[in-house]
Amino acid sequence: MHEVCTTYSACRATGSPPNRDFRLAGSVIFGGIDVKKYSGNLVKRPIIPAAQSPDGYTRFWVYVNGISVNQPDGTVVDVYSTPAGGKGQPVLLDSGYTLSALPTAIFQKLVAAFPSAQYVPSADLYTVDCLDPGSGGSLDFTFGDTVINARYYDFVWHYPDTNLCVLGAFEDSESSPHLREDECEASKH
Repeated sequence: MHEVCTTYSACRATGSPPNRDFRLAGSVIFGGIDVKKYSGNLVKRPIIPAAQSPDGYTRFWVYVNGISVNQPDGTVVDVYSTPAGGKGQPVLLDSGYTLSALPTAIFQKLVAAFPSAQYVPSADLYTVDCLDPGSGGSLDFTFGDTVINARYYDFVWHYPDTNLCVLGAFEDSESSPHLREDECEASKH
């Protein structure tokens, strides 16, 4: 059975061909699903209420329960695990950030998991080896029972027109960590 879309947003979200000309219209999809950008099952995660969020605002704050780095050689480095009886680390899912912001303790463990990491004081960033997309390795983010695997290649920021690669995170000592939403969205495997 072929599903016919009646709105531009529905067509874009489902990848179905439109049944009318939408070239003159524009839209933003809120809650739409592009099934070409992930594999696996979608799960719901509760948003942290404003009164309990780090900044006091209702935004896309969720708890991350674990972060680990799977090295290309198969070694697994535990970067963060929710302490017994804890809720997890609050993180803000934010597609507007180029890099993920992590609390100091988590960030330091992440840097240690990248043996090639070199601090660049003038930029307050860490450079890392530029690996090819097929080199393996991933960062695994655990949300409840769901694990999202972000390839090494997708987590590292590739500086345009150079062979320079930057660790896809920076230290946030102000306790308002952000995870790049596009890393999680593009990596739902």
